[in-house]
Amino acid sequence: MESAHGEALFLAAFVAIAVIAICTVFITISRRGASGRLERNGRAGIRTPATLRSDRAWVAGHRAAARYAPLYVVAALGISAALFGFALQGRLAAVIVVGIGGVFGLVAMSISTAVVAGRAAKAAGGGPGEKVDYSTLPTAYVLPPRAARAVSWAGAVLAWAATVLVLVGISYGYFLSIHHQLPPNGVFGFRDAVTFSCLPAWYAGQQAGFSWVFFGYGPFLVLNSVLCVAAAVKRRPPTDIALLSMATFFLAGGAVLIAGIHAGNVARAIPC
Repeated sequence: MESAHGEALFLAAFVAIAVIAICTVFITISRRGASGRLERNGRAGIRTPATLRSDRAWVAGHRAAARYAPLYVVAALGISAALFGFALQGRLAAVIVVGIGGVFGLVAMSISTAVVAGRAAKAAGGGPGEKVDYSTLPTAYVLPPRAARAVSWAGAVLAWAATVLVLVGISYGYFLSIHHQLPPNGVFGFRDAVTFSCLPAWYAGQQAGFSWVFFGYGPFLVLNSVLCVAAAVKRRPPTDIALLSMATFFLAGGAVLIAGIHAGNVARAIPC
């Protein structure tokens, strides 16, 4: 595993989880709004003047939006596949382009969906004071139950695999750093003006940074992996596994930042 691959895979996993999370939120909100479990409110849901006009317009708008849910599933899987495809080739620039393009594409899709929902809400009519008995509304399935469950488990497994991938990357960097086998490069390691000042400072900084992130953050990743496996054995919902993995994964930003500061401090104390 080369250093370019490690950073590309880390970034691909981070963006893929963000994309899947965005699509999951959209599908969940659409389904809950369409079936009446998410009542008309000003905090969550597709909130446009048309959908907020009445309960009938609210439900109609979300039911129109729910029809686009399969497109979000396809988009999430397609973007994730492209990200990991380029990452496995070590093409970091391509991963960045796909990630930015994918996020902007999802934003454009959400705007288009809101427009469609607004039109459906206007067509549904209903006065501002009109109320709907949400308890009488049938369940609105965005996807068939089996397909929805398969998608949920695919997202949960992908989120769990991303945390395992981060753990492998950290372990790999730690192994290289303690054996002084990670030479100065521009893509993998703790890189700043201090660590690049000379070779002894580089090796000392890498060993300090990777040691901190390995022993300080690595246990959280191990614990997450164990809890995810236990949750799967106990037949917990896949959303629980995905949320647990994403929460642990997003802690990586803070852990890497602290490790980078520590690496810079150690490297600064090395005379060049």
